[in-house]
Amino acid sequence: MVIILGKRHLISKAIMLVLFTIAVYSAFGCYGATKLMYRDRATKLKKQTRITAAHGAKSKSVAIMDLLPWERESMFANGTSSYLKAANNNNITSARTCSLGTVEQETCGGGPATYDFVRQKLSTELFGDDYDDDDENNYVCDVCRILDILLARKLRTITFWGDSVQEQVFEGFVCEIGRRNISIVSDETTKFPQCHSMVCIYRIRTVVLLRNKEDQTGNNNTHQNQNQRTVVLKFFFNYKPPRCKVDPVVTNGTDILVFNFGLHYEYDPSGLYAHRISCFLETLQSLISEGNISLVAFRETSAQHYNNTWIGGGEYKGRTDDKCVPTTIQTTDDATFGWRDRVFTKAAQEIGYRVHLAHPRSSPDEIKKQAITKVDIATNTSTSGTSIHTSDIFILPFANFSSNFHELHKANECTHYCSTPYLWYPIWRSLRLSMEVNY
Repeated sequence: MVIILGKRHLISKAIMLVLFTIAVYSAFGCYGATKLMYRDRATKLKKQTRITAAHGAKSKSVAIMDLLPWERESMFANGTSSYLKAANNNNITSARTCSLGTVEQETCGGGPATYDFVRQKLSTELFGDDYDDDDENNYVCDVCRILDILLARKLRTITFWGDSVQEQVFEGFVCEIGRRNISIVSDETTKFPQCHSMVCIYRIRTVVLLRNKEDQTGNNNTHQNQNQRTVVLKFFFNYKPPRCKVDPVVTNGTDILVFNFGLHYEYDPSGLYAHRISCFLETLQSLISEGNISLVAFRETSAQHYNNTWIGGGEYKGRTDDKCVPTTIQTTDDATFGWRDRVFTKAAQEIGYRVHLAHPRSSPDEIKKQAITKVDIATNTSTSGTSIHTSDIFILPFANFSSNFHELHKANECTHYCSTPYLWYPIWRSLRLSMEVNY
């Protein structure tokens, strides 16, 4: 009896020892897993902070700058309250068009939740879901880098050319200049009332800004030559490109050209857009070959969000009503969504351009390696019989990104976008990468 009780006692102690051992190992395992989890969170938070920190003097060089107080107020003020004075004090020369929730000085958009959603999508577009971009060059102010690269190459003028959405892109660049505390010296618009055609220039806007040393280091160098620090931004408003010609007023003095005319060409399988854009690109290529323009970039056509069940793609033509609805991204050759960009890329290849897709999460080396070209065509002759040579052209992705924001429109108008600086950041990143490839 004593022996039996002794065995039971030993067995109980053994079981307790095993359970204790399991508990210890589990505790250390949970501790290790918890430590790893918090370490990963800390790493992610650190990277996120590098992206979005917006406090103190260094805030002007972060990739994504937080909304300024006047911008938050403008979301509800609609150009009628004291935020305009605050905006002007912060070097925002176009306060009405830079304020959140406005387009053409009218209230629009889905409210704060919509703008938070744009910010969230922007972070993913620039850095991926896990903020795993370790390239320090991508944690800087892209518009600032664009200006610095321009001046380092002793260049001076960036020209935007296109329709009313392209004008919004230009306005977004000017607004970001003000947000980054870069001095705007002058802002002038010249109108041409005699223009009554879709292909003539309606107006020209010229913005001159000063890239001070203090913009980069905090120390203003007053002895530097002012011309070396002056940058000119131009916008030429055309609905469509001139037929088979490029107006010298656009290209004279232009160092970098960013253009798009897509929205005013409706879906047409007959190939009118392809013919017009091919003719335009042939003329443009001769100017590039002559060295008149050092970099040419095509901004992808922005997504429209009309309720279109006829041809799809969010197109204006064929809409069933004026309600703005989500647009489905389509990538097949016969899809409606993105058809203008596919036509453009194909036309550029056929003429002999080397086409670079400057995705905002690519590196300059990746963009170079993935260039699309047709070497066998590059030494042929154009349709006009003139000899052509391979030139570089950069595609600035925007169609897929803008397709996310069907609520970022004025009611019943599903083409233009309500103002927010975060809508345009991918374009600045792609343009900066294009410049790093080209220069």
